[in-house]
Amino acid sequence: MKNVVKHRMLMVLRIVLFITCIFFAPEAAGQRNNSVSRQFEAALQAYEQRDYEKATGLCKKLLEKNPSDMDVMLLLAEISKDRGVLADEIHWLRSASQNEMAPLLISYRLADALLKSGRYAEAYDAVNQYLAGKPSASLKGKAEEIRNKAAFGMEAVNNPVDFKPENLGNMVNTEWDEYWPSLTIDGQTLIFTRLVPRVQSSGYRQEDFYISKNTNDGWGKAQPLIDLNTELNEGAQTVSADGKLLFFTLCNSMGGYGSCDIYFSRWHRDNWTPPMNAGSAINTQGWEGQPSISAYGDVLYFSSNRPGGFGLKDMWRSRLLGWSPEGIPLWENPVNLGDSVNTRGDEISPFIHFNGKDLYFSSDEWPGMGGYDIFH
Repeated sequence: MKNVVKHRMLMVLRIVLFITCIFFAPEAAGQRNNSVSRQFEAALQAYEQRDYEKATGLCKKLLEKNPSDMDVMLLLAEISKDRGVLADEIHWLRSASQNEMAPLLISYRLADALLKSGRYAEAYDAVNQYLAGKPSASLKGKAEEIRNKAAFGMEAVNNPVDFKPENLGNMVNTEWDEYWPSLTIDGQTLIFTRLVPRVQSSGYRQEDFYISKNTNDGWGKAQPLIDLNTELNEGAQTVSADGKLLFFTLCNSMGGYGSCDIYFSRWHRDNWTPPMNAGSAINTQGWEGQPSISAYGDVLYFSSNRPGGFGLKDMWRSRLLGWSPEGIPLWENPVNLGDSVNTRGDEISPFIHFNGKDLYFSSDEWPGMGGYDIFH
């Protein structure tokens, strides 16, 4: 049992809120015989080593011996969460919650998972069960946020808006991921990010830019922007209204200021100029990315985790002061967009409309349907 507790402590360091539950049920752990304890320890070791298949197999064998073992169900829920299998995470959390010794925290975790899966009424019930008990002071506020988001989700589902997206077809879309579209003001040029394999036979992929032109027959076959694509990840781009100025995110680049920086390129003599860093006024030692340039190319919106924000990642704005003789943009010090936009969570993916007045962005904190939603 001593080793089992040791492994539980290791799990607490990684997933504090979740595995804390186990400590509220020591009686259940004490009922295990030595053989079962060794199997549970082996499952924990496999989980710590991220051998999820082995850990899952051992857990299911343990459930064959004791179908009501709450600790095993909780471990299976965490494995499912790590693997991104939300339906299984919900199944095991719900199963564990049926145990008479189930701690209240399980209801919180269940509500959070149900919200992410779009099961708003069930999430609302689960979080109310949590709030009706004696919730942790540190989690009470977050639980109330889950309740608000679940209520919003129920209302939104019952009152849908007219939204009919159309697929751009196989000239643009492929078996790979295509995202982050940028359109020139005339609607004739589309630049987007595609996640492509580095080597066809490898499992590793990277982000590159592709461009497609609108024709009388629809969008033309997308071609890579060979002037800008490298072995690094280039993505999250924005193009000026006239299609001659491109800002984008580049990570882990030599000469950068932080983990991810904002770079730019100009359309000159039928080619894109080599990428250049947008400078120290924009980029810091932190993370800057996902730029959006105004129609005239004179105001840059972006997301950053730099000091001085309201939360994790905030929306910032900087105005162009001019260009240096070397062709480097000169920016004023960025201004935080304030608490009418930013929260204690993440605000990312800005898009400033060509009219310069309407800003769209994503947030995981403002009440929405769960996860990251689009706001205006």
